[in-house]
Amino acid sequence: MNYLKNNKNQLLIIGLLFSTALISHPFIGIKNDGILYFLQSLNINYPSIFNHDIFFKYGSQDQYTLFSNLYAFLIQLTNAGTATALLEFVGLFSWTVCLLFLSKSHLPLLPATIVVGLALTLDGYYGSHKVISYAEPYLTARLYAEIFSLAALGFLLRSKYFLGAVFYLLALANHPLITLPSLFIGLGLILNIRFLLTLSLVGLMSAIGLGKIEIEPFTGLTQVMDKIWFEYNIVRSPFVFLETWEWRGFSQLLFSMSIALYGYKFIINKNLKKLSLALLLMLMVFFTISYIGTALFKLPLIISLQLHRSLWVSLILSLLLIITLIWENLQEKNYILFLSLIFFSLLFVDENLKGIYASALVLLYFILNTFLYQEKPSKLIAIVMLVVSIFPLIFQIFNTLIDLGEHNYINEKSIYTSILSNPLTIVVLLFFYFYLINRDSFITKLASSIFFILFSTFALFSWHHQKMMDFQESAETYYDSSVRQAAISKIRNLIPESNTVYWINSPRKAWFWLKRANYVSFEQAAGTVFSRATTLEIIRRAERVKSISPIDSQQSWSDYLTYPKNTAPKEITKKDLDYLCNDGVLNFVIAEKFNNNLNIIPFEDPVRKTKFGLYACNNSLKE
Repeated sequence: MNYLKNNKNQLLIIGLLFSTALISHPFIGIKNDGILYFLQSLNINYPSIFNHDIFFKYGSQDQYTLFSNLYAFLIQLTNAGTATALLEFVGLFSWTVCLLFLSKSHLPLLPATIVVGLALTLDGYYGSHKVISYAEPYLTARLYAEIFSLAALGFLLRSKYFLGAVFYLLALANHPLITLPSLFIGLGLILNIRFLLTLSLVGLMSAIGLGKIEIEPFTGLTQVMDKIWFEYNIVRSPFVFLETWEWRGFSQLLFSMSIALYGYKFIINKNLKKLSLALLLMLMVFFTISYIGTALFKLPLIISLQLHRSLWVSLILSLLLIITLIWENLQEKNYILFLSLIFFSLLFVDENLKGIYASALVLLYFILNTFLYQEKPSKLIAIVMLVVSIFPLIFQIFNTLIDLGEHNYINEKSIYTSILSNPLTIVVLLFFYFYLINRDSFITKLASSIFFILFSTFALFSWHHQKMMDFQESAETYYDSSVRQAAISKIRNLIPESNTVYWINSPRKAWFWLKRANYVSFEQAAGTVFSRATTLEIIRRAERVKSISPIDSQQSWSDYLTYPKNTAPKEITKKDLDYLCNDGVLNFVIAEKFNNNLNIIPFEDPVRKTKFGLYACNNSLKE
């Protein structure tokens, strides 16, 4: 009976955690990088249409993932919206289960649940410029690489090496760059650390050797990004280059390294102690290689690897190590416990400060150890440490109350969603739910059942976040909309599949509504860090449209983000069209405003009521 009860409780906890994932990661449709993965999947289904789009013309990162093939298959089987929502829904569930599986390798269910609850509700953005997060609320291959990486680490911590290897292969098949840091840590668990470092050095030297004999992609270790390629990308994608990082990213690095060092020093469990050391070494090695390879030598392969993405796994493992430190020392009431509680409280401190505070805590321990060492702190020191650990939590509550008053202003979340996606709320609810399910009275069983039903029902109904999808239209609102597709069909029939369209200011409409390759846009420059040829062609085309569309010709990431989206479109003249069409790769132009007396075919977005016009560069259009 106890076995059945424990398994039932575990299933209920998984359901509660998954509900938390749905509330804290509302589905917002095909947005952000999800747009590019959707486009890659369309390219698999319709290569004759998209192969010549500048995003694919000189190759793309899609060649390194099998995820797009699965995505493309599901799109054909259902539709874009359903396929995306299904993969995201399954992905969030799998991510939650795999992190719980990893956390339970050496922790009981309660603290393991706290790890997952915090990971789901704390700010998941890592690195600089808040571009990428773990367990993203929009669909990319990164989500599935994270899932398989977490599962692989869970198996390795249980000494199931074959299953760990299988899941690492699955992770690599989805996103090699996301898998690399987890793979390094996994090897650190099963190999001698000195041997691992030696193996890493031998691997690096071998890769350089392969580059010397011009074997792709290792030539990227022996070549150097030229000035044009490097300077364009350092402005276009500053989050890739450590020398242009905001302090926030380095703060996360310091925080994770401090936790890893502290964990290696004081965690009792041998496997988690080794995990701490492997995490620390991974961060040191990856960031050192990243800095040397990018800032000093400008090596294309190192820049493309983006080793700083290792922060995704370090932030999650830091949670595991902090909770382990607290759990292992809970009965001891020693310095390690109180300092670990302060580390826990730093999770709620501003991202720019937590790295400094965490480093100071490590230093504080060595000072205490040197001058005030005793097995247990005096009552005065214990009280001071408790107060220090409570203060950030008080400020978190205070800031939450302020945020609730302004919750509508960015993302249209309901006040209930804002409360239930707060990490402190979730920690309290998890403790409360554990109390209920571990009692045998009828009242507590009824209360736990009602709570579970209400919480999970709210999660399911709030996940498909229509307001957020409407706030900034999602790709499938064009691709899957029958009324929009009917309105565009006559225009699509005029444009051969092999032609390129310049839809001014709106590449997404060209891709997902018109279903044709687009000429140029800032979004299409997302792959320039991987390809010099793409960079040069983007620069050439962007220069041609500079006087016509400032946002399409934009090269600066920060300027693009601050560009006023409600800027009135420019009226396109015959002179503009003659200049654009002088480029032989362009066949059609679509804009909102054309000068009078131009031979265009008008059409309208039936949802937004926005009017557009289509112009043929060979001037042969007939309605």
